[in-house]
Amino acid sequence: MDVVRKGTDAAIITYGGMLGRALAVRDQLLKEGVSLKVVNMACVTDVDNNVMEGLLSVKAVFTYEDHNPATGIMPPVAYYLLQHGYRGKVQSFGVKDYGKSGDTEELLKGEKLDVGSMAEALRAALR
Repeated sequence: MDVVRKGTDAAIITYGGMLGRALAVRDQLLKEGVSLKVVNMACVTDVDNNVMEGLLSVKAVFTYEDHNPATGIMPPVAYYLLQHGYRGKVQSFGVKDYGKSGDTEELLKGEKLDVGSMAEALRAALR
């Protein structure tokens, strides 16, 4: 796990092709005064204790992936947070339906995983 951008209000953990989108979401929210930490989780089954410890102080932790969050990065992230008494909000964003094909951006928009939809979802979650 690598902290790609520092932030103090909330954190978004992602990997692969979603990293650039997470950075774009961060940029949108930063314009509104929300400081979002962006974490790249290159190995989807292992958490970095030092990075995770740094998330315990933010008020919300989000995972953001183009896979099913039930079998992706949310389980190890949530397990760590629970084991360490995290009291903030935890929410996963990922693909809910399978079997569709098409343009990547259209598919992500259909799942509400595009940059605009994510920025709106995080705004709502942080209210």
